[in-house]
Amino acid sequence: MLLVVLISMLVSAACSAAAFAWQSGWGEVVTAEPEEKWGTVRIEHFDSIVSSRDMASHQFVIESPGGKVLILRDDYAELEQEYGDAEELKIGERVSGSYKTIGTTNYATFIRSK
Repeated sequence: MLLVVLISMLVSAACSAAAFAWQSGWGEVVTAEPEEKWGTVRIEHFDSIVSSRDMASHQFVIESPGGKVLILRDDYAELEQEYGDAEELKIGERVSGSYKTIGTTNYATFIRSK
């Protein structure tokens, strides 16, 4: 009986926390940030090799010849190649392009395969 009461208290607390997070608008802040700040951030350039790819989260990792590692999201990326999206980048492929940093996230804006 005591176990049932404890479980119901934990479920109730979890539901309350979820309701508070939903009402406070945390999700809106995260999803609205790139659109609000897109035109106000500086464009950076890269010339690196693709070292990893995560298609589910639309991210790829590049490593410069100097060893600098950069994680880029491809949500807003424009590609020069004949294929349709950045999911087709291959590990080990040399790429160049540009990106914008908003908060702590790097968004690729243009990708060119070499």
